[in-house]
Amino acid sequence: MPLRQNTRLLQLFAASLALGAIGLWTLTRGSGGVWSWLLSGFLVVLPVAFAVHVMRLWMQVQRTHVDTVRALMHAVDAGDPFTRGHSTRISRMSVRVGREMGMNSRELGELEVAALLHDFGRTEVARDILAKGGSLSAEERAEMRQHPRVGYGVVKALGFLEGAAEIVHCHHEQPDGKGYPRGLTAQDIPLGSRIIMVVAAFDAMTSDRPYRTGLEPEAAIEELMENAGTQFFSDAVEAFIRLYSSGQLFSEFTDSELREYVGGNSNSRALEEHARSRGLTAPMPEKRGAGEERPGVPKILELPEPEMSEPETAMLRAGKGYRLKVAGLSDLGCLRETNEDRFALVEGAETGLLMVADGMGGAAAGEVASALAVDTVKEQFLDGTDSRPDALMRSAFEEANRRISSQAEADPEKEGMGTTCSAALVNSHGVWLTHVGDSRIYLVAGTEINQLTRDHNLAMELERLSAGSSVHSIKPRNILTRCLGVEDPVDIDADPEPVALHEGDTLVLCTDGLSGQVGPDEIRDLASDRSPEKAARA
Repeated sequence: MPLRQNTRLLQLFAASLALGAIGLWTLTRGSGGVWSWLLSGFLVVLPVAFAVHVMRLWMQVQRTHVDTVRALMHAVDAGDPFTRGHSTRISRMSVRVGREMGMNSRELGELEVAALLHDFGRTEVARDILAKGGSLSAEERAEMRQHPRVGYGVVKALGFLEGAAEIVHCHHEQPDGKGYPRGLTAQDIPLGSRIIMVVAAFDAMTSDRPYRTGLEPEAAIEELMENAGTQFFSDAVEAFIRLYSSGQLFSEFTDSELREYVGGNSNSRALEEHARSRGLTAPMPEKRGAGEERPGVPKILELPEPEMSEPETAMLRAGKGYRLKVAGLSDLGCLRETNEDRFALVEGAETGLLMVADGMGGAAAGEVASALAVDTVKEQFLDGTDSRPDALMRSAFEEANRRISSQAEADPEKEGMGTTCSAALVNSHGVWLTHVGDSRIYLVAGTEINQLTRDHNLAMELERLSAGSSVHSIKPRNILTRCLGVEDPVDIDADPEPVALHEGDTLVLCTDGLSGQVGPDEIRDLASDRSPEKAARA
């Protein structure tokens, strides 16, 4: 409800000012009596004070929206080592250039959001096209040139800072009219788009890519100057060069952010050079556990490794008074050479734990991440002493996140690996849910099925931000905004209260290999009228 919320706040602000104006008019035309003066003063001071409060709330709402978009794009960029930090860099530099060119606060807010989301439409473009080193074919070029339209649709659906959508739509238009997707002429291209064109080109030229090494900043500046007036707007290029020459281009970055670009972990030569010029050094890495299982940890019940043709079944004690019958099955499918899914069942004292994890990162890295997550959470569960299940599971997920990240840092081939992880701790009070990513936990009760977890992917986060506006057709659902192993700390959903279970209820834990292909109603039908092993096979 961002747009409606903003509108209501602005309406309150206008009404408060109008009431204050009435009070001021009464004050100037009053009879002079004490009560008349007091009433008139009250009508002046209170509405104005309220108007100031409303305006502060409005600004806070706007800031919250921008912070949410920044967090989302940071999570998206983090999944690819060649785009890591790209959206943040473009946004910070663009705002600095916009301020240099005299943009007001509203315009800067629109520019900040547009710069964060300017390349979001590329998520609809095939990765082999994005990473292609040579020239694109006519078909590939046509697909690439649609990404501003896709980004425009997403930003417009968000419903706040409406000018940002048009900036995204035009960020590849050129002053000579040869840009895309609409071939606009100079006067029709917003200033924000002109700025992003220059900043994004500089960042792309000075960043390493899979198919080439980034240019030195001075060489990229020369390219901007040579193409000013045709590909880039001259005024934006001039402002950019002024800021770069004076050392102010990166003033929006904090020292802690700049340190992340030192030490060979960054693909931005410009930011690394600037950080080194300021004498900043890379942060010391945190010492972390290696992630091996400790000897002596009991394995009371565990489902076998995946790649099996028949479901494995078990009876699980889950507290006094009832038991769970459980079955699990994983299938490689038709597209992958390795199965990156892991699942396990562990039985403790009057408590049971069910887990599923879906790794990512390519080659063997996804397998490693999901296995580490399952093994670590299982170990922490069996060794845990915390009296509260939610605190115990949160701590277990945090440890899994540290171990995956540590192993990725130690092995360059595993850089960027991560995994989803969803766990259901079952005891006599019900089921306690802990969750990161888009693997799901459903509860089937009679004829109803409810998704107990919330997907941490870009589709769902943008839908939440846009208050339910339908933007599914213009964005993919397979881009995670949270997972274990990529960022430390990670935001973990650990429910503080259990979900009640009743006789005949069914829990379904699954990765997107199931939920991405089979709808909730069909999952309900498969789970409700079959035994667990037959449901898993079906």
